[in-house]
Amino acid sequence: MQRTDLRRTLGAWLPVALWSAVIWQLGGDGFSDAQTQSNFGPWLEWLLPWLSSDDRLVAGWMVRRAAHPAIYAVLAGLSWRALNRGAGGRSFGLRAGFALVVTLAVAMGDEGRQAGSEFRDGTAMDVGLNLMGGLAMVAGLALLERRLGRRLFVSPSKD
Repeated sequence: MQRTDLRRTLGAWLPVALWSAVIWQLGGDGFSDAQTQSNFGPWLEWLLPWLSSDDRLVAGWMVRRAAHPAIYAVLAGLSWRALNRGAGGRSFGLRAGFALVVTLAVAMGDEGRQAGSEFRDGTAMDVGLNLMGGLAMVAGLALLERRLGRRLFVSPSKD
């Protein structure tokens, strides 16, 4: 592999690796329900003072559930970008499939780790939520590419 190819590959996949590290950090015990509720609860109380304490717990739970697909949508989008930047003629199916495999692998690893935690509970439902975010992003990017008639995030030039 030539030096420029290596640089292009690293430049394409480094954001995917960094975002995966962010996901791994967010999936740790420091971001457990109890931990985030103690930090997030006062913000909810300030933003929505009319909610009861129980309702704020429910709102916090809803925000946490909504974060799953959003965070993994970003991962799928970064994977799609990496594939388009480093891949000449890869087909749509291969790009979509690989972006979803990356999303699923990170989701399963993170939820599997949480399942073994004393403070977290990794679940198949969360893996599904994560994958739904990835699917939504891949579908959106595919529709956008079709509408524009070109691939997104294509590497500007070969050095």
